[in-house]
Amino acid sequence: MNLNLVIAILLSATLVPSLYAQARSYRSGADQVRELHGTIPLGRPVRLRVNTRLATVHIQGQSAADARANAPQLGYTIVLRTHAGAGALAYLQSWPISIQRTGAIVYIQTGTPDAQSVEPAQVTVELRVPAQVSEIFADTEVGDLYADQLATPLVLTAHAGNIHVGSNAGSVLAFSRGGDVIVGQAQAVRANATGAIRVNRADGPVYLTTSGGEVAVRRASAALTIVSNGGGIDIGNADGPVSAFSEGGNISLENAEGWARLQTVGGNIVVNSARQLEVSTRSGDIRLERLLAGVEAQTGSGRVDAVFAPSAKLSNSEIVSRQGRIAVTLPSTVGAQVWAQIRDPQGMQITGDYPQLSGDRARAVLNGGGAQLRLLTNMSEITIHKLQEHL
Repeated sequence: MNLNLVIAILLSATLVPSLYAQARSYRSGADQVRELHGTIPLGRPVRLRVNTRLATVHIQGQSAADARANAPQLGYTIVLRTHAGAGALAYLQSWPISIQRTGAIVYIQTGTPDAQSVEPAQVTVELRVPAQVSEIFADTEVGDLYADQLATPLVLTAHAGNIHVGSNAGSVLAFSRGGDVIVGQAQAVRANATGAIRVNRADGPVYLTTSGGEVAVRRASAALTIVSNGGGIDIGNADGPVSAFSEGGNISLENAEGWARLQTVGGNIVVNSARQLEVSTRSGDIRLERLLAGVEAQTGSGRVDAVFAPSAKLSNSEIVSRQGRIAVTLPSTVGAQVWAQIRDPQGMQITGDYPQLSGDRARAVLNGGGAQLRLLTNMSEITIHKLQEHL
């Protein structure tokens, strides 16, 4: 084994006898490069622990073709790069790297040399992971984490970097203390970031929190919970219950098949389609399309536009705007008990397609009655229209 690159292989009774590594050094343009390649044969399931101080980590699942063609093994490539110059090679050779297997756990660790270098170094750790790896924990102090084509639970922590997960058939637990979290596809997803969070598809429960970034989820098949302390929230299709809170951004929801609660302190709310819906904003507008059941909507200083779908089965609903107009559109055949009031009207009126709903306070039973619909605003108008249904 080439030990020019300091590799601490911790000898123990459980060390795989055939574990080997190959190291080489070369010039690449103006850079000095050192590489370490190796494989760890796996005869039984193991857990993987990766810890780096200054490195970008790539974790790639083994393809089906490779799994059929080769015996199970965990492959690794570690690349160190710095500006070529006096002492550059010795500096890279002094880089501490530890690769150890203890029982059912494989440890891969990289640190930083004690000596200070004039030139910065770049470190990349690439791992090729077979299905025999049952769980992966990866932690980097400075650097990004990448994981793709895996079928195992992931626990990823980047203290000063981003986390990117391509496709993962298992769960993802991600913490980014100084960057974004991006997930292409996974089962359950739980993420906390200081930056943005984006999830393309999740087939299990999702819980996302960020202290300062935007959150976007394109498809969620189970319960979805989002908390953003500084950015907006964009949700595509949600099959399960939805709970979303933003401290100061807009919230948009394309479609919710179940119950949804959306709250923002200082932004607008837009919903394209939903069943049972609860929305509130302190100082923004609310626009709701294709409501299929009931709604509770409240804004402090904005307008509310709510349109019920032709197939809506109205349940008890309430829409309140403390300082803004309210516009509601109902299917022509829906049964409802409507109560509408403008407090301190100052000449504002209730208008629309229902003559019995007029003035600044009105009650009416539509199409034999049904669920209650309460509309309340201050110093603004209320309009109630019939939906224009085209054959």
